[in-house]
Amino acid sequence: MDRVAVVIAGGGDIAYLLASSLAREEDVFVILPTEAARDRFENLDLQITVGPAASRSVLQHVGLSDGDTFVACADSDERNIIACLAARGRAQCATYCFITQDEHHESFNDPEQTTLEEVIDHLIWPQWSLAREIGRIVLEPRALDVESFHRGRIWLVEYRLEADSPLCGPTLAEAPLPSNALVVSRVRDGKLIVPRGLDRLEAGDKVLFMGRRTPLRQVAKRFFAAPETVVRSVTIVGAGRTGRLLARELTSGLWPEVKIIEASRRRCEDIADQVGRAIVFHGDGTDLRLLEEIGVARSDALVAMAGDDQTNLLCSLIAKQLGIPKVVTGVSNDTSSALFERVGIDVTLNARSAAIAEVLHQIQAPRLEYRATLEDGLAEVVEVVVPEDFNARRLKEMDMPNGVIVGGVLRQFNTIVPGGEDEVRPGDRLLIVTTAESSGLVGPTFGLTPGAA
Repeated sequence: MDRVAVVIAGGGDIAYLLASSLAREEDVFVILPTEAARDRFENLDLQITVGPAASRSVLQHVGLSDGDTFVACADSDERNIIACLAARGRAQCATYCFITQDEHHESFNDPEQTTLEEVIDHLIWPQWSLAREIGRIVLEPRALDVESFHRGRIWLVEYRLEADSPLCGPTLAEAPLPSNALVVSRVRDGKLIVPRGLDRLEAGDKVLFMGRRTPLRQVAKRFFAAPETVVRSVTIVGAGRTGRLLARELTSGLWPEVKIIEASRRRCEDIADQVGRAIVFHGDGTDLRLLEEIGVARSDALVAMAGDDQTNLLCSLIAKQLGIPKVVTGVSNDTSSALFERVGIDVTLNARSAAIAEVLHQIQAPRLEYRATLEDGLAEVVEVVVPEDFNARRLKEMDMPNGVIVGGVLRQFNTIVPGGEDEVRPGDRLLIVTTAESSGLVGPTFGLTPGAA
């Protein structure tokens, strides 16, 4: 049997989405837990076996070898962990393990327990990553997306452009942006591009800026009327795993005040000691009387994580009617994001999509360090360390592919938000925004060869 490049253990949505993306270019073998899941995968160009992923005979059948990739994404943390243990017991393969439980994340990061770190290369916890992302967005007034890199040396912030903005009209080369702030992408009618100096922005565009913290705060205040006051009150509808993690994230500092609305009385009682200093209310997040009683309309932001997309949409629309400045909505269906945006919801986020994008990037482009997914996978932020044999030259002298832009250069203790006159030198760390279509061109542009060590 030919060597298997990627083995995916699981039969759910994550397994299917990974398999359908990878099967076009990689040799993929899927280990399904039952025959019932087979029909869904039959239309893909891959091989299928059925059985326990931790079974020695199953792993022998798929031919798992040194250098292969093993992804455990079943609906059980324990099964995924055991499957990774079994896979590494058979071969020196790269292992990816999906989890949903707090205790397994704590065990992985416990310095006294080294077993998991030795056999699991990448621990993927979608709910925790989503909670942290929502926390960053909620605490940045007006922003639609927020990321920071290298302990805040470089930031990335997204806003929607209003009709009266001074950024509408002039070319980007003429735009009155402060130094150390750069436009790295814009989204119009659902299409994302990496713009150049002669491009112009229009009202309604979603614009992504990259730069240092202080200049980006100036952008927020000057062009998007972002207040300088702190976010003082956040309401979370839904106390599922992501809602609880978000509450803990937000209450780790003095502000904001956090309210949680949860429909299940039993869950309200169970989570009382799991949400920091957040206050938990039992009730329906769409009940206007309840929302009025607890003062939800005074919130600076509302996060709808009630479980299903329909309830989240209704909660979000009510929040907009109440005049809450920022509404963040969780979606589980990939097609929901566009619909939610069309009816005026500020931010929609999908934990599963971001986690899948991270795994796909690390498998398909191992020489590039994945940093963030943008706009549901339309673009991403990657990091490149420029090799020592690279010939230093100015950015304007490079043949930069369409859809690729260098947003930050980290050179020892210096942080540079580059323009065309700035040099790229060996040893530089580059933070690069690339469209999904152009991501395969990033490595060769900066002298990285696929097989390089």
